[in-house]
Amino acid sequence: MIWVFDIDGTLWGPTHTAETIVTERSKAIVQKHLGFTPDEIDEQSRTLRHRFRTQVTLLAFCRFSLVDSDTYDALAEEVVQDLDPNMLGIFPRPGLESIRDLPGTKIALSNNSTVFANWVLHHLGIHDEFTRVIGADYTNPVKKPYPDAYKMIPLSNRI
Repeated sequence: MIWVFDIDGTLWGPTHTAETIVTERSKAIVQKHLGFTPDEIDEQSRTLRHRFRTQVTLLAFCRFSLVDSDTYDALAEEVVQDLDPNMLGIFPRPGLESIRDLPGTKIALSNNSTVFANWVLHHLGIHDEFTRVIGADYTNPVKKPYPDAYKMIPLSNRI
């Protein structure tokens, strides 16, 4: 049996506070590393969100080849560095601990970066329950609910 969990807003939530803080932090980090003015980053962000159907500025810049995969990973780590999960509203949903009792393979799917998804799952105390954590990253820029987002689930794990 295979279980695919949507992390954001399902295992924890609501996600509005976290999304706002992480998006603003991502924009500031990209601005600092790429040398954009605030107006330039806002314009680039709108263009790239439209082109890649994503709200994650860091991911959009990465996919537009302004940031390579190694830099993306380092910047994604910088985004979560020193974040306070409680300030972001990352609290487990009631019944979350029952995931441990589910048989079979468990895959976590997130519209955030894999770095952020792993960080959240560690905070929730359930990271080790998942065989794989798949985020919207350098190799997978498309987010749920678009069908291409689910192509990152290995064929051997698809139903």
